[in-house]
Amino acid sequence: RQMSNLIQSSFAYNGHDFTMVEEGVAVQLAGSAIVLWDTATNKKDYIWSKRNGYCMTASNYNVNMVAAAEYGLNPECHIYSLPQKELIYKFPMDTTVKCIGMCFSRDGKYLLIIGGVPDFRISIFDIENNKKLVMPETKLPCKPEEFVQCKFNPLDKNQFAILSQTALHFFVIHQAYDITERGEQKILGESHRLDKVDYKDENPELTFSKFIWDPYSSVHIC
Repeated sequence: RQMSNLIQSSFAYNGHDFTMVEEGVAVQLAGSAIVLWDTATNKKDYIWSKRNGYCMTASNYNVNMVAAAEYGLNPECHIYSLPQKELIYKFPMDTTVKCIGMCFSRDGKYLLIIGGVPDFRISIFDIENNKKLVMPETKLPCKPEEFVQCKFNPLDKNQFAILSQTALHFFVIHQAYDITERGEQKILGESHRLDKVDYKDENPELTFSKFIWDPYSSVHIC
């Protein structure tokens, strides 16, 4: 009953999972704002969108960062440092309107973004070097309506997985190089590529709803 009363006091709880930052601060999306809910004091603070509102957030407890994806044409991703609520990174996303999935690597160095309609592109922002990883265009490996969630391997920022209702798709980020020719000069540039392995259950009627990647590299699927 107490939790029910607390939720009713929030002006726009959308039913999505909470994420945590700092010591007991719950992060939730609420319309055009990100709500920072201090569960110890029951006080709320807000990060407001400057344009069309946010459609998705991701947070990292280890480095106290919150990422927020805008909704609307040519959306941007904003990354804030807490508790100061300082905007530390801002960049255009590789999607036309919004993203449908987003998560940090555990060390806070990578941010994975899954674009929404009509692109469904996978992109990775290198927070440490303030740039997107250069890699061949990679699309969501499942039907958009079957996408469930995405997560990094807690032990390795170069591994992530995307869960759909019918399969778990494992990705590994590899270093690669691009060669750009300028006249007779060849320039070697840094890039990356993704390898993918799919897991499907033998029972075709089984559907997946959630997964957890634990600190021992085991994946648990519901």
